[in-house]
Amino acid sequence: MVAVGPNPKKALHITALVERSAQIIWGAGRLGEIHELPESVNTTFASYYEYMRKG
Repeated sequence: MVAVGPNPKKALHITALVERSAQIIWGAGRLGEIHELPESVNTTFASYYEYMRKG
């Protein structure tokens, strides 16, 4: 994995987020079959993400 950010602190933060996401996905897989969210939910969360990134 390669993380790029405006400074080392931000790049390290991005790396930590990716690592935590991987841990969550791995743990979910250990609990049983993974069910994907409906596309409408993904779209809604994507809009929240965009809003939070713009601050």
